[in-house]
Amino acid sequence: MNKKYKLTISKKEMQKLIKYKKIVKSAKLLKRIQAIILKSNGWKHNKIAEFLGVIDDTITAWIKTYINGGIEELINLKYKPTKSKISKAQIEIVREESKKGTFTFAKDVKKYIEQNFNIKYHIHHIPKILKKNEINI
Repeated sequence: MNKKYKLTISKKEMQKLIKYKKIVKSAKLLKRIQAIILKSNGWKHNKIAEFLGVIDDTITAWIKTYINGGIEELINLKYKPTKSKISKAQIEIVREESKKGTFTFAKDVKKYIEQNFNIKYHIHHIPKILKKNEINI
């Protein structure tokens, strides 16, 4: 999903986004709205992703959703859980490496997974993976 979408928002739509931004209670929804506002202000996908702590493809998906369905579609967007990219066997390898003291930081785990399994994760996902699998570093 590497295609980057261009986004132009009318003054009325911007006011609507700002209104929703003020009343939304979910951090996930707020990020989606912020992404649209930032994109309309000329920010690049990678900078928005970095700022919001998500991956570029997520920004692209949110923008595409907004273009196709507006704010209503964006705030009603439901993600289907995806199967983990890393296998149970690979998790066990990470666990063993962790026991050896291979990792000091989440970024070390991220690098290990990329180099050894050719799987890329955003750095924010690594602590979640470790916690879910009860791996301490």
